[in-house]
Amino acid sequence: MSTRIALGWPLLLLVATPGLLGAGCSPEGRKQTAPADALADKPRLEADARSMAPKLLEREGQPVRLDLSDPAQYRSVMNRLRAAGNTPENSPELFSRLERAKALATGAPTRGLKTARAALELDDEWCGHLLPILKSAGQGSIVVDAKTLASCVGGADYVYADVAVYETTADGTVFQHVGGSSAEEYAGGTFFSSGSANHTFSLASGRQLYVDSYVLAFNDATGESVSTAVGQEVAPALTSEAITLDHPRELIGEELSDNAIRVCLERGAVSGSHLDCDYASGILDPETGDFVLYGRSGGVNPTGVAAVDRTESKNKNRWLASGNYWAAAPSYNMSQLYVPLAGTFSPGSTSNGACTIFSHTYSNASLILKDTGGRCQARNIPPGSTLEVSGFPMMPSPSGSFSTLVSFGPNCLGNQQNVALAVDIAVRADCGKRDSRGNRVLERRHGFLLYEPVIDFKFSCLAEGTGILRADGKSVPVQDVKVGDRVVADDAGLVLTVNTVSRGGESRPLVLLRDASGREVRVTAKHPLVTEDGRVVAAEALTRGDRVRARGGVTTLAAVERVASEGQVYNLTLGTDAELTRLGERQRTFFANGYLVGDSSMQDQLERRRPDKGELLARLPKAWHQDYLNDPARKTAARR
Repeated sequence: MSTRIALGWPLLLLVATPGLLGAGCSPEGRKQTAPADALADKPRLEADARSMAPKLLEREGQPVRLDLSDPAQYRSVMNRLRAAGNTPENSPELFSRLERAKALATGAPTRGLKTARAALELDDEWCGHLLPILKSAGQGSIVVDAKTLASCVGGADYVYADVAVYETTADGTVFQHVGGSSAEEYAGGTFFSSGSANHTFSLASGRQLYVDSYVLAFNDATGESVSTAVGQEVAPALTSEAITLDHPRELIGEELSDNAIRVCLERGAVSGSHLDCDYASGILDPETGDFVLYGRSGGVNPTGVAAVDRTESKNKNRWLASGNYWAAAPSYNMSQLYVPLAGTFSPGSTSNGACTIFSHTYSNASLILKDTGGRCQARNIPPGSTLEVSGFPMMPSPSGSFSTLVSFGPNCLGNQQNVALAVDIAVRADCGKRDSRGNRVLERRHGFLLYEPVIDFKFSCLAEGTGILRADGKSVPVQDVKVGDRVVADDAGLVLTVNTVSRGGESRPLVLLRDASGREVRVTAKHPLVTEDGRVVAAEALTRGDRVRARGGVTTLAAVERVASEGQVYNLTLGTDAELTRLGERQRTFFANGYLVGDSSMQDQLERRRPDKGELLARLPKAWHQDYLNDPARKTAARR
């Protein structure tokens, strides 16, 4: 298996729902333009699609960087924008940027703009571009739901995404535009959708379906711009292709607020009433079949990942593995992000009969950063590529089943945040079609799954030996704190009950905080602390001179250092159901070596916090302000 990481992409693990975009200004500056057919000159869109289709289809559903120096490709971009309601008059900065990008592509001198990285390796793209197509078969018809997803590393000042659906003749000479959708976003672009284009296609028509999408993005801070297109054919079918995932899925922790599918690779809740790890790393004893959670005692790394046994774990209030276990190959690497993927790919059926898998074209799995943008991929490179060819991350058997532990590479572990999981499988299948001589004719069958329950993984913990202030006034080492112990939560006398204890290893350096009196605490980078003004921040964001809350008041940090991790690390989850009903926001805290720190639930809140929506114009470069303010007028004009 080849794992390739987007260069410069700070990557990943979890999943949330993008939602369809509505008119007006929505969260994070997202703005819906008119549907792509509202003002569309359909003959021009159809001519562009017919011209571009051969080039796009060569890439088997992967993005093609548009060559804006080519008059035909540049014209296709202009036609798409005008179909969406964008004109040089209402989007002056957008069209100015495109003119400059065109000049750059033709070799003319430009200022302040550069194209996306020149390498053709798709993982090197600043903006990821996906075209999920969902299909459902009805009585003599197929319903297609297509949308474009864009995810730019670090976000974008402006991003445009669209999708268009066409009915075509078998020889590709006729393209009829039958639907589309488009959207744009300002000061966003980390996980952006064009909105859905839906079309019901009659199998009796004798036609085929073709879907394409465009993405444009600009970032003033880096000077980068990107323009890409994707095209895919949709095979007629009586029953559609489908990817079904058995893993990962939600197995435990339903009582937790904002519950997620949690993959605990180095540590997690090991005992208590609020167990939250659906999957955890550890060592499987080949002789006894026993699973040792997290392994690493005595320096022994885990061997793989297991799923939780929900019933037994709930009954015994401690994490116990089920029979679902995936070994890492060739060996477990603590610097890699692992996620189990198991399920089935069904190639569907046609009027000629049920389809059976004959050979594999490719399979991809991507984790898309929802908060900061970018994606991490584990994939097989399609045949004919100049890139390194290796095994499939998910290789379905002839029956279509797959079960494997996928590594998403070393860069993924540094960013604990929400992600979307996209699974993409293409095969050649025997669907019963024969030529005039009776020879088998293989057909391309393709399935795409965008898995959107939230998946996450956590790294918030305290070093072994950290003193925790109990309600009886004693400070006890964190490793000795038990479920049911009561701890001091603030200087006002609030006391909370420990409901869950988390434990595990840490392969990265800890953050050491020291104040002027010499008081120290060692925590993991993401552990939440409370500042003087009541803000909750991750330890890695603190610097010398910052003032944080501590036992007896506020203290000033004299030093913030990175130190090697030794021994185990621990965390607590606080509050009985009765206690939690009386708590305000950010009150699930306790004292660790005298510093006021948050429990594991506060880390969840910290990581899912979003920027103030009212700050959008302040974040957006001034050059884009007029385009942004003109957006309502564009939509009004487009609806006429």
